[in-house]
Amino acid sequence: MAEEPLSGPEIKKIISKSRKKPVSFAFNPGKDDADGYLLLHLKKPAKMLGKQAKSEGDGGKAAFGTFETEGKVMKLECELSIPALSKKLKKYLKTQKISLQPVVLGEEDLEAALAEHNADPDAFYDEFADAADDDAEDDGPDAGAVGTRIKAMVTAFKALPDPAQAKLAKPVETVVAAFKAGKLEQANAAIDKVMPAIEAAQAGSGDPVGQTGTADRAGLETQLKSLAGRVKQLEEPQKSKLAKVVQTLAGTLKAGDLDKTAAGLAKLAQALDTVAPQSTSDSSGTSPEQERYSTLFAEMEPQVQTALRDNRFPDEKARGDFLKLWEWGNNNAADGIYDKAVAALTRAQPLLAAAMASEGSDYAADVPEDVKPFAISRLKWQSTLTTMHSELKKLQSAIRTVCNGDPELQPVADSVGELDAYLDRLDDRLSDKLDEVVNAAPGSDREALKAQARGLLKEYQSELSGDFFRVIDADNGFANVAIASSAASALSEIESALK
Repeated sequence: MAEEPLSGPEIKKIISKSRKKPVSFAFNPGKDDADGYLLLHLKKPAKMLGKQAKSEGDGGKAAFGTFETEGKVMKLECELSIPALSKKLKKYLKTQKISLQPVVLGEEDLEAALAEHNADPDAFYDEFADAADDDAEDDGPDAGAVGTRIKAMVTAFKALPDPAQAKLAKPVETVVAAFKAGKLEQANAAIDKVMPAIEAAQAGSGDPVGQTGTADRAGLETQLKSLAGRVKQLEEPQKSKLAKVVQTLAGTLKAGDLDKTAAGLAKLAQALDTVAPQSTSDSSGTSPEQERYSTLFAEMEPQVQTALRDNRFPDEKARGDFLKLWEWGNNNAADGIYDKAVAALTRAQPLLAAAMASEGSDYAADVPEDVKPFAISRLKWQSTLTTMHSELKKLQSAIRTVCNGDPELQPVADSVGELDAYLDRLDDRLSDKLDEVVNAAPGSDREALKAQARGLLKEYQSELSGDFFRVIDADNGFANVAIASSAASALSEIESALK
């Protein structure tokens, strides 16, 4: 059933609930401020609201996603945005006698909007500034101005080399979190402290921002740390002698002389191989960061599967927040960037713990009984997709561990990312179609959507019959994983529900 666009008192009623949990929204701005078409719903997916707002509103495009409200700030997490969304929505809300400051958050959403509308990046970022242009009566710093400063800070931060990013990541995240929470004074003050540190890191890099030297700074720092660890394991007098070399190379690297650092590291490695060729490195070839990642993954993965299978996350936002960290961490591990993998999984741990302690989502619980099997099937396929990708990352990590450093096998390690393509066609189209089935009216419309879902099932099952999926689980030669078996089991259950 289609939703009715909301006005004044109805909007205020739902906004009051958004102070406790995310609420789905869709907004088509129309031609004039008062012609906006706004839909808000506590349970329905934002994508569904977006389709209605686009087709029934006066304007040609609609934004949709979720929002939360804190103080006078309406924080919009968009699945699809439109240029100057915050400014247009603010003007519409004023016609409804509602005084709020909408702010669009999330760089990924920004990039999606730019691709959709072919907008100029700087112009689109300017909506942060435009959104607060008539709030002179508000106390404290201007939300738009703070947003513009954050844009500049994040841009400068991303241009830093990886070692500097690692040191400054938490302060930058703290600033962004304060802004998202509507704590504008705190965010503004924090930027004053973080920007000098970013500028100092830029100056110490030895290269203009955005350029690189003939040697890779991040790689040199990683190599220096590894060799320093080997030096610490030596006996005197070699330990003290080579420790001074490590200190000298650290200073050279800090000064930005990357070529000289690279040459010095090569000589240090040669010296270490001479004085301690066997005892100074881990026979398994794994770094402490890799071991820490492997431990974290082993501890968390069973709980992750339980949380996803039983839909223990309290809502879709909590589930999405966790999966972003979980998948980002495992992606970094597959690429051999174990320090970032450990950082991501560590941040994901409290979200997983909260999910395990939760009673779970009400998505399937609140739908009518006649469509509940399809709602459960949707959750099942979403969970299965996550399982498959996590298992693939585990396999990729195992391949890298075995093949890295072996001249004959190095090409295998270097091409491990190509395995992602095998999962591309086993995607979330089935989840989207099942969601349409859940929300369709009984009768011919619902049956037509079920037929389309069955067509996707056959397509996926055909993919699973290929050579890759026949051998990937147990006969890949590197690790036992559950990729094809997880997909086959889930599709069988969903097929039964769709009969």
